[in-house]
Amino acid sequence: NEAAIRINDCILHSDFSYKDLAAFVGITNRRLSNCKNMENGYDDMKIENALKICNVFSKRFEDIFVN
Repeated sequence: NEAAIRINDCILHSDFSYKDLAAFVGITNRRLSNCKNMENGYDDMKIENALKICNVFSKRFEDIFVN
């Protein structure tokens, strides 16, 4: 999943952890971990949560979630 790779890259180049990101977005750390591990992927994430992730990293939606 390209979105998982892009989000992982954003986290690696930031001061945020997955736990921080999950708290900011308002989802459980487990749910975010499932996305990270590509078990469920980011494709079924609510749009408002996806937009919050974009906001954290100051990225456009297309830069993270569109292939």
